Amino acid sequence: MILCLTNISYKNLNFEQFLTEIKDFKIKNIEVAPSLLSKKPFTKKNSKKIKLLLKKFDIKIRSFQSVFFNAKDNYKHKRNNINYLTNHFKKVVNLASTLNVRNLSIGSCPSRNDYKNKTFVYDLNLDLFKRFSKIAEKKNITISLEPVSKKYGINFLNNIDEVFNFIIRLKKKNVKILLDTGNCRSERMDYKKKFRKYKKFINHIQLSNPQIDHFNTKTIRQELEFFRRIKFKKTLTIEHFSKSINKLQLNQKIVKNIIN
Repeated sequence: MILCLTNISYKNLNFEQFLTEIKDFKIKNIEVAPSLLSKKPFTKKNSKKIKLLLKKFDIKIRSFQSVFFNAKDNYKHKRNNINYLTNHFKKVVNLASTLNVRNLSIGSCPSRNDYKNKTFVYDLNLDLFKRFSKIAEKKNITISLEPVSKKYGINFLNNIDEVFNFIIRLKKKNVKILLDTGNCRSERMDYKKKFRKYKKFINHIQLSNPQIDHFNTKTIRQELEFFRRIKFKKTLTIEHFSKSINKLQLNQKIVKNIIN
């Protein structure tokens, strides 16, 4: 198992401070939101700085997440929305390739928030992810589709069963499943059963709580132990988030104790 921490859980720190912190945890692998790497992560100048920092701390970015964070507001105001999202995705893929990142976790893509009829939303995303798959394939990058519950304002692919059915329909070898334990509990699903059922399609795992700002130490320990016991060989990220700095720092200490 390739254990990762994410910079989303360390929003109180800049990227260099985040690397310093996790170096102390003896963690060598991370998942990151590109928007938290720097103010303009897609420029050559900043991508070079990021690459030098990773080399300095001897840490690898294994996965990107929240790749459409800065695209959400602009999406609503663009006439040709598919081309807009495709162009944004190309920037993400190029940065990933530069930093040798081989997985893109995609959850809250703006196309999944569309409130039109279900058939329209399905066909829109089918077309869009075919485009994404082709772009990522050229750089040898895998897309891991994350189910996101309706409580977060997402109206498409709300649970792992729906994600599985979608990728089967999509028929693209580089589009896989992201299993999120917090989502499984939100959707009242047994993450162990779902893991066994979709094992060969799962490319990445995130351990989280149904309420992402709440950190259940016992649950996360049990989940981590389960994937260690079955000798899961791919990437797994422990994820938490809070708008409260005090709560964020408390959760960071808890994670450090769990890992050590």
